[in-house]
Amino acid sequence: MNARAVAIQGGLALLGLTAAYLTWQRQPELQAGEAFILDITKNELQKVVFEDDFNRSRVELEQAKDENGPYISVLLTRPEADKSKTAKPVLLRGSEAARTLYERFAPLRAMRALGVLEESKLKDLHLDGPRKSLSITTRSGTRSFDMANPSTGSTDVYLRDKADGRVFIIMRSILVDFSNASTSLIER
Repeated sequence: MNARAVAIQGGLALLGLTAAYLTWQRQPELQAGEAFILDITKNELQKVVFEDDFNRSRVELEQAKDENGPYISVLLTRPEADKSKTAKPVLLRGSEAARTLYERFAPLRAMRALGVLEESKLKDLHLDGPRKSLSITTRSGTRSFDMANPSTGSTDVYLRDKADGRVFIIMRSILVDFSNASTSLIER
């Protein structure tokens, strides 16, 4: 093979790698009806906190690293059987399900954006006095949301941005994963 052929092959390989990189870095496209709640990258995401006041539980997901490499740490705060005692926090290594859940927040998508709703509608959606909340910490700050359980006969989970009052419908699996964190998000 002569030098010219090697240069052409090298140029084509570089062009192919550049095209692959640009495709890989491109934001995923939204499906019909979808909206971004938080349009962030995985590198911007720092921590996700789910709190359930009714069950007195808290789940924190955060990137961590040890001698075995990077992983998602799961900090569970479990209620004591004796309600007079304080809850007990436990820091554990997260499973692949924890990593998948964590990555769903970068970017965080809604199945639908409902906008700012009237108080009567918030009450219908159980967002008038929610007992669940979600806080997402990024490099640029923390965003807080109220979360409502699905209404009877519904599978929709509603998320309300505390900053601007906008309401979104999110995937039910996010609520289910956080609610079952002690069994599904822990590495066994």
